[in-house]
Amino acid sequence: GARLLGEGRPDGTVRLRHALLGEAVAGGLLPGERVALHERTARALAAAGGEKRAADIAGHWKAANRPAEELPARVEAAAEAECVFGYAEAAGHWLRAIELRQCRPGAGGDDLPGLYLRAVDALSWSGAGEQAGVLAEEACRRFAGHADPAVAAAVRHRAACCRAIGTADPGTGLIDEALRLYEQAPPSARHAEAWLDYSDIFLRSAQGRLDDIHSALRRALELASEAGAAALIPRALASLAANTFRRGQVGEAQGFLQRARAR
Repeated sequence: GARLLGEGRPDGTVRLRHALLGEAVAGGLLPGERVALHERTARALAAAGGEKRAADIAGHWKAANRPAEELPARVEAAAEAECVFGYAEAAGHWLRAIELRQCRPGAGGDDLPGLYLRAVDALSWSGAGEQAGVLAEEACRRFAGHADPAVAAAVRHRAACCRAIGTADPGTGLIDEALRLYEQAPPSARHAEAWLDYSDIFLRSAQGRLDDIHSALRRALELASEAGAAALIPRALASLAANTFRRGQVGEAQGFLQRARAR
């Protein structure tokens, strides 16, 4: 009635007619009132569903100082950002999730090594390779001795790739250790990806190793199939095609390409 609110929008939300009004109202809130409003807003957004709002929900839980509720919202927000290729934003959410997980070891959400790996990947994909390398080295220092060989392998794998791409260290010792540890765990997408990285990053630069590359790619394809890692199968087949062309086996290479396209 006082015309303090603007017209409603199609998604059912409204804005104050003027930003200064919002500042005046917010400035008059007591700290306890502010926390309560952030908490109620987070719950209301979560209950509304529909449009993806995990980042907003996480922000309100943070302002309400509710880390236990913020952590799963951060994980969801990071995944939502990755779905639209917002890797820099996703990296920020993963890093915040790491911070929250370390402060509350008993809280829900992904395991801490897994959060590190997701953050390293998001940083790498966003172009922040140097920061990704620093985080990968931290993860390797902390979790290289993890009781789960798949985790110990994964942190070595990421650190090796970051070293090989961003530093003078070839990282071959780490990737060799990673591949050995992966063999102690069930087949997985990460194991298959490690063999793909081994062929593309660590063997490709070496001259006269086409047979070794072929063996590595065959192993990657085998593991991807066993693990049901559908997205990795065409990658492995396409890499096999490229390497087979280099070996002069054109007919076989075309067969790999046809299989890759079909997958």
